[in-house]
Amino acid sequence: MWVADLDSDSERGTEPALGVDGSITQLRCDVSRADDVRATVDAVVKAEGGVDILVNNAGVMGRTGPLDDWESSLEDFERIVAVNLRGPFLFGRAVAPLMVQRGGGDIVMMSTDHVHTCGWPRVVSHDDSPECPWSASPRPPGALGMDIYDATKWGLHGFTHDWAKELQQHRVRVNNICLGATDSRMIRAFSGYADYDPPPEVIAAWQRPEAVAGVIVDLLLEGPSGRSGDNIGLWRGHPTVLPPADPLLNVNRDDD
Repeated sequence: MWVADLDSDSERGTEPALGVDGSITQLRCDVSRADDVRATVDAVVKAEGGVDILVNNAGVMGRTGPLDDWESSLEDFERIVAVNLRGPFLFGRAVAPLMVQRGGGDIVMMSTDHVHTCGWPRVVSHDDSPECPWSASPRPPGALGMDIYDATKWGLHGFTHDWAKELQQHRVRVNNICLGATDSRMIRAFSGYADYDPPPEVIAAWQRPEAVAGVIVDLLLEGPSGRSGDNIGLWRGHPTVLPPADPLLNVNRDDD
């Protein structure tokens, strides 16, 4: 496993979270810089012979809105779009041809429940999730004060669906994980807990990263004939498990 991140210590906790037994190699990479992405992919190919799986996990968030002042709006837009949308675009463009050459692969996007909720585009059952904050009425998409962040995640949906169709014939699957608040340095900093641990009740309300990692592993284990083009909802208050494939989005569905 190779981990690319600006933070040289980002691999700490990755191995126990994923439960992997192999080695983890750390590479410093700014995902918004084409030269960094190219060098990272080249290093992996030189060492491993190719790329089988890409998880576009890098992301930043911040409070933004249409009434922000001009200068800060431009800075926020460039910063958030560079990491959340340009980064997955660059890595996707770099690895997709390599996966085609190897006869298949998997690309996993990391999106948000702001754009795929338990109430939209369809209402899901809450029989097993009575603690969901939206169990009483359908949750609409969107969030206040996060317009740029949400726009980048809608963009990931576009890449996911179009790439899944384009790459289907090459046995390359592309799927989108739409997860709710999950315990991480990013969500802690965003929630005001950058310098100290949140209260236990706050942590308990967040999804566990190891559980999300387990869902990704289950998704990968579906193999080449598994779903592709799917938006996979992992919502707070719901079991963190791989749901059935969406028959409308899944380009690998059996229509017979």
